Amino acid sequence: MRPELPVATIIVRYASDSPIRGCLRSLENSKHKSHEICVIDNRPSDKLIDSIRSEFPEISVLPQERNLGFAAGCNEGIRNTTSELIFIVNDDAEVAPDCIEQLAAAFEQHPRLAACQAKILSAEHPDFFEYAGSSGGFIDMFGVPFLRGRMIETVEKDEGQYNDAREVFWASGAAMMIRRSALQVVGLFDEEFFAHQEEIDLCWRMHMMGFSVKVIPLAVAYHIGAKTLPYASPLKVFYNYRNNWRLLLKNFCLWPLMVVIPSRLALDVATIFYFLLRGRISHSFALIKALACAFLGLRSTLKARIRTQMARKMSESGLHHLIYRRPILVDYFIWRKHRFSQLDFTKSHTLLSSGCKGPEHGT
Repeated sequence: MRPELPVATIIVRYASDSPIRGCLRSLENSKHKSHEICVIDNRPSDKLIDSIRSEFPEISVLPQERNLGFAAGCNEGIRNTTSELIFIVNDDAEVAPDCIEQLAAAFEQHPRLAACQAKILSAEHPDFFEYAGSSGGFIDMFGVPFLRGRMIETVEKDEGQYNDAREVFWASGAAMMIRRSALQVVGLFDEEFFAHQEEIDLCWRMHMMGFSVKVIPLAVAYHIGAKTLPYASPLKVFYNYRNNWRLLLKNFCLWPLMVVIPSRLALDVATIFYFLLRGRISHSFALIKALACAFLGLRSTLKARIRTQMARKMSESGLHHLIYRRPILVDYFIWRKHRFSQLDFTKSHTLLSSGCKGPEHGT
């Protein structure tokens, strides 16, 4: 019998009311024991982690002088562990006993697999998918992310409809396993994201380098969600929109980007007015601030773009089955497509069919 691949589990904690005990207990009950458990404590001043160290003596705690955010926190954990497989799990998530075992087995079966995620269900309503993870992530032609099991504001009931293990565009950082050797090729999380969509950026780079990203629904995790930042928070709107602009400006090939930028800007302006009409004034201002910060950070983003595009080995034209070539917001709000199963990924390849094919095609 082959020995189990060693796994390092990394948990980033910031919320003062973090339910991290439940997360750690679920790891204790795991069939595949983590060889290393590293907690990045972004709020050590409240002594929460200190109070549970005696209960979980096997954990390693790295207290931080300031809040590093999720991306830099994960990187700190990666640098301070050595196992080949890295399991990143949110502090407000609990894993089923065979979750880590199922994820680790996928890496033994698929040598080019760089990352995979568990099926993520709601801790409060376990028969429904969870907003932040569901059963694998995708993006549309304008870089707008959505999930198999959660479309914009609609969360589906889990009836086994997405139980097939398959390639996805991105894996959710709520319960995500990564191959360390793949990170040595594509790099770590982009710390400029701070929090939100850093895992989409990482998975996009993995695809560019010819790696695979999958969802493994036999692995199950239960996520509370929004413990650090509520879903309805204007600050979440700010991070999502600011980071999404960095995501698309950094990673899209030049030809799609020429179409994406004006179209996406029009969608964002329309969203500002949508928030205003709904009386969500603070959300409108958060989106305006996000656009301003994306513009002010353009120099940093373009530098990152040059590095990313010089390293790429595959264009978006090789990812037709993972990028939805229609505006998901139009399909959701106008055509009322509220379930992932209603989407057709086979139509309209025009936008992505003539992108760059490698670094020699420019940035």
